[in-house]
Amino acid sequence: MKIFQPTITGSFVVSGSATIIGLTTSSTALVNVLMISSSGQIFTTASSAIGGGGGSGAGFPYSGDAVITGSLLVSGSGITVTGSLNATSITGSLFGTSSWANNVITAQTASYSNNFTIGGTLTFDSTLTDYNQYNSTVVGSNNLFTQSTGSYKSAFGKYTLFNGSNARSGEFVTVWNGTTTSYYDNSTTDIGNTADIAFSSAVVSSDIQINAVAATSGWTVRMLITYM
Repeated sequence: MKIFQPTITGSFVVSGSATIIGLTTSSTALVNVLMISSSGQIFTTASSAIGGGGGSGAGFPYSGDAVITGSLLVSGSGITVTGSLNATSITGSLFGTSSWANNVITAQTASYSNNFTIGGTLTFDSTLTDYNQYNSTVVGSNNLFTQSTGSYKSAFGKYTLFNGSNARSGEFVTVWNGTTTSYYDNSTTDIGNTADIAFSSAVVSSDIQINAVAATSGWTVRMLITYM
């Protein structure tokens, strides 16, 4: 029996079922057609798609990997991810006109194998955290931080300081109201003698200043401070 290969130049209508082993064309008419061999379905980006419409109709029931090399624009709830979305497979941009970030809950269980480094300040709700290091103090007042008071009323600074074999660590706490400040220093006992250096705070104009006041030079001071 001779098997021949038909050539379809017009419309192809099937009233029952048909299995397509291969699909070839010499024209560009199939640039918007996608066939998934695993499920035997054919989709097109046209509005009257083969098999239910892949463009704007019944959706895109693809169970394999989707690699996006351009831009994917979503104006509704057209994408539902039941597994994991590998961002490294998307070389373009993934956008949605709905509020994407409001529904992100992954961060509740996120874990990082690499270090998380912040090069500037950290804002957490209504607080602000900053860091500074003074490598070698001079005699007198050495300014560690100058911060606009804004809505902040207090600051908590964890510090360590040393000069040669002399060292101590502690926490400097200050509160202010208007131009008046109050503060205390809760620290370890000295290794050697650190009596030559202390901390103070002052409101200057609309800024709160945290200073290290040294009677001798050459002290290294490191402080991590949070404004509340």
